[in-house]
Amino acid sequence: ALIPERVRKMTSRVNGWMNLRRTPPSERKITIMVYGFPPNVGAVGTAALLDVPNSLERLLKRLDKDGYDVGGFATDPDASGESLVAALAILSENSVITTGASKMQEAIDARIERAKKGDITTAATLARPGGGLG
Repeated sequence: ALIPERVRKMTSRVNGWMNLRRTPPSERKITIMVYGFPPNVGAVGTAALLDVPNSLERLLKRLDKDGYDVGGFATDPDASGESLVAALAILSENSVITTGASKMQEAIDARIERAKKGDITTAATLARPGGGLG
């Protein structure tokens, strides 16, 4: 026998999938999750035996090619997956999280400035124009 609650749930999912299929890629909202464990030790994007920065870069360029809005990343010759992972690592630091969302851009900008001055504790790609972030 059909269970009404489960039929409604399945119907809702199918309707959602159909609506998503009809939505142009440029209007879709997607999430990309990047591994980062354990927290607060700079382990963002360090999945074993995987080249996370390169994979992230290739994924964003493919999404752009398929019509998704990835900002200027795909067309910026200075953009790099390494810079994206470095920025995510900055944003996952307790000292940055506790300052709140309004200060997060300042934290990235400060690290970009350090990279431009040759700070070897900061990802070198952040020294690129725009921090290599597209």
